[in-house]
Amino acid sequence: MKLEPGRRTIVLQSATRKGTPGTDRTVELDVEPCRRYYVNAQFEAAMGDAWKPVVARVEPIPGCKVPGAPK
Repeated sequence: MKLEPGRRTIVLQSATRKGTPGTDRTVELDVEPCRRYYVNAQFEAAMGDAWKPVVARVEPIPGCKVPGAPK
């Protein structure tokens, strides 16, 4: 999804595991312009359903230009 830069509150849902439906977690993220964020569910155990959202990677978006930024 695309988000405007700034502090954002995002609700994420984990994947279904072993027939157990995913659960929601809320995370606050400082979104920077021209960056792509990869957010994953990090489970506490291989068989459990307890998890937390983690930012796995942030990368620049090639060719992205911030409107109004100096050239």
